[in-house]
Amino acid sequence: MSNEVPNLQDEINRKTNEAIVNLFTRYKNKVISSSQLHTGLIAIWETASGLADWDIMNMVSQAQDHVEMDDMKRRVFINDRGEIVMLEKLTGSDHYTLKSMPRYGEGWGKIANKAFAEEVIPSLAAEESMIKAADKLHQLNYMEL
Repeated sequence: MSNEVPNLQDEINRKTNEAIVNLFTRYKNKVISSSQLHTGLIAIWETASGLADWDIMNMVSQAQDHVEMDDMKRRVFINDRGEIVMLEKLTGSDHYTLKSMPRYGEGWGKIANKAFAEEVIPSLAAEESMIKAADKLHQLNYMEL
């Protein structure tokens, strides 16, 4: 082990690399969404551009261009009275929304917003709860479209 004190440039590069690895690890583990990953990469670019080595910043730039933006998961159900209910969750988010549309189509009304920010893995807790809500709708004789 060397007793050399790292210089400022080495420390900037090390911290920038750590931030990039942290972002992608959190994304891979579904702790953050692709939109949050993209925002994090923008923050790294705006903070470290001109300070970190070019090869590191080039990697950040390339990653920004190739991160797919979030997609919305929607599950739509209808009952025999023509009432429509939708469960909606942004991939990676810590909540889902339950919406309903009256029989005569007056637009979507929000019934509930179920949030799980206090859970260990909020996005996973929201996903599991949304699945349970869909199961409950099936039990109530709603058919998934």
